[in-house]
Amino acid sequence: MIILSPISKGAEKLSSYESGIEPMGDAWLQFRIRYYLFALVFVVFDVETVFLYPWAMSVDLLGISLSVLERARPISVISTTSNDLSNWSRLSSLWPLLYGTSCCFIEFASLIGSRFDFDRYGLVPRSSARQADLILTAGTVTMKMAPSLVRLYEQMPEPKYVIAMGACTITGGMFSTDSYSTVRESIS
Repeated sequence: MIILSPISKGAEKLSSYESGIEPMGDAWLQFRIRYYLFALVFVVFDVETVFLYPWAMSVDLLGISLSVLERARPISVISTTSNDLSNWSRLSSLWPLLYGTSCCFIEFASLIGSRFDFDRYGLVPRSSARQADLILTAGTVTMKMAPSLVRLYEQMPEPKYVIAMGACTITGGMFSTDSYSTVRESIS
């Protein structure tokens, strides 16, 4: 079976760094058990939630009904269509990589919090460029950060999109006239 697609296996694509910075030292590092304590506690409590379903079924078999289960709404054409539309939008949603450097990102970071939670709309931020298909840059991009940003872009899988937020990201903003280290033109 032959699959035809553009494959770019450049040096940047196969490199081991995730944040756009060259790795220093050995990649293998042994952690103490205190590091794993939170993960182990989570697994213990997560495994215990598996036992809640059989308990709920046994309560239902005894004839004790829960008020949450009694309030099932009737299925209508409109709610089914809106549910299908909502599920389709979540299925084809973008996974952004957030690259914030200064004040514009502070405004954008409020979307991650619980008040404007954008996870419920299917926009799940990724911490790795290899899992993201959209990179959101907010803030001033300096000459020192530009190669890291290019590396992150090259590590993203196809199709990849970029959104530049704010005047500092797009044109250099208020730093474009007096600063020698601000990127003013497109990075190539």
